[in-house]
Amino acid sequence: MRKTHKTHSIEIHLFFVAMAALTVFVFLLFPITDNDIWWHMAGGKVILENLRIPQAEIFSYSAAGEPWHINSWIFDALSYIVYKLAGLNGLNILKAAIGALTFVLIALYLRQKKALNYFSLLFIVAAIFSVRDGFSLRPHTFSYLIFVIFLILLFKYRERKTYKLIISLALLQLFWVNFHSYFLWGIALSGIILVSETVKNRRIEKKDIVLAVSIFIASLLYAAYGYNHLLGTLRGYFLSFDSGNAQIREHLPPSFETFLSLLGLILLSWFIVLYFGYREKRFDLLFMAGMFGFAGMTAVRSLRDLVLFLCLAAPPYFSKISFPRLPRIPQTAQAALFSLSLLIFLAWAKNSSPGIGLGLSKFTYPVEAAEFIKNEQLLEKSGGNLYNTYNFGGYLLWKIYPKQVFIDSRMQPYVEKVFQIYWKNFEGGDVWRGSIEKYNITIAIMILPHTDGKTVFNDSLKMFPAEKWALIYYDDVATIYTKRIPALDDVVQKYEYKIINPQMMNLNYLPEKIQSQEDWERAMNEIKMGLEINPESYRLHFTLAYLYGMVGAEEKLKEALQRTLKINPQFQAAKEILDQVSK
Repeated sequence: MRKTHKTHSIEIHLFFVAMAALTVFVFLLFPITDNDIWWHMAGGKVILENLRIPQAEIFSYSAAGEPWHINSWIFDALSYIVYKLAGLNGLNILKAAIGALTFVLIALYLRQKKALNYFSLLFIVAAIFSVRDGFSLRPHTFSYLIFVIFLILLFKYRERKTYKLIISLALLQLFWVNFHSYFLWGIALSGIILVSETVKNRRIEKKDIVLAVSIFIASLLYAAYGYNHLLGTLRGYFLSFDSGNAQIREHLPPSFETFLSLLGLILLSWFIVLYFGYREKRFDLLFMAGMFGFAGMTAVRSLRDLVLFLCLAAPPYFSKISFPRLPRIPQTAQAALFSLSLLIFLAWAKNSSPGIGLGLSKFTYPVEAAEFIKNEQLLEKSGGNLYNTYNFGGYLLWKIYPKQVFIDSRMQPYVEKVFQIYWKNFEGGDVWRGSIEKYNITIAIMILPHTDGKTVFNDSLKMFPAEKWALIYYDDVATIYTKRIPALDDVVQKYEYKIINPQMMNLNYLPEKIQSQEDWERAMNEIKMGLEINPESYRLHFTLAYLYGMVGAEEKLKEALQRTLKINPQFQAAKEILDQVSK
């Protein structure tokens, strides 16, 4: 980079900051998609009803009594209070507001550093948009606000080392340690300040030691577990790399496609921070960039922390980068282009997953399936336990507690034993048969299988042989199997699917299963039975269309396909068939 004259940053009006903050609020207000919020609210309910923090597992039978340290009790209790006062939508609105506030604090910090212009403001908007799916309804999103405040205070401390800032950082760390496990960043960042300032000044300063020690002591003051919480959090972090968790997406390294996206473009600013950090001997920025960069390349979940760090660290150096001389754009034109860019982000958000809006994300939670289990009193009739897939555990424990689940999206208390059993259960062998016997499993609710074109995920066909299990329910999200026991004979007789098999990845199996008019009528009755229970299932309507196609009922075929697409406009297979029959 060659040396050039500094470019003058146009002072941006706060109106545009507010406009950008509103944009961030809107695109962070998307339907609830996360599996964790349910057990957080359930934990908050238990805490508030008993006025104590649980010490052992209470939500699952597979790990009952095992140590369970709630690392976010403040968030859990707060989320349940907000839920009771304003419902899930109110909690989701609060989440989006916290995300927008995080954006505003970053913008105001850059304004104070005289680094806020249309380009840097748009950079922050784009950066948060690039990781917006990580701003889901879970304590991470609220913790990002604490993370940004901590970094800003730490940067201010480096400029003017006062005990007031040390006390502020220690108090913030005390709150953080009781709010979320991301408090570990506070320890690491204060350690970086101690090391980097020592390297720069070639001596250890008293206040830097006081800061690091204060942060560490605050990290030991968790309400329920004391210093054991710090040890447990560290242990949980390293166990997240265990092979038993390797299939959990946020624990995996980023894919190559990540770097070909908007996020990849934002991550290029990491090199800007490295370059100017080295050039200006900002060892704190160099060490932080190295730490966050390593964390982000190790696990997808840490990319959000890296991006927020870059939002604070990179823009002050944008004006120092040499670009080819370009015509000067009038300020009014800059404002117009900036406003247009915000509209583009809103349109992009609306037309891409997870969209914009309130409520629950469609085709994510087993809402109707859980109601079916409750209405039919399956657990009460069978006298056994409910087996479930990982994705469903949080929602189910929220709905059925004090009845218990097999597993949910928490790491502790499952990490050392239950995860390994869970993955092996899909093989349908001795481990699965042992689980059935050990835990008295009589009902199973399973996510539907899906594929990326190469691998089939959540394929549970081997687990439920027809001679021992009956498929009694399916919709667009889940299937329910019951064990063939006398206590459930009436349920099986009423609801069993004998021809239709939603575990199959396509419907090409049906011609082999349907060999006669009687078979066709039986399949049709099964579909009609399913639609009586769940009339808004696009999979059931699509299967109905297939059955009509088998007997040449073209008009009814079209009608069923149209209903399928009305429920799920993105269902490509239905679009293609409807186009063919409409020609």
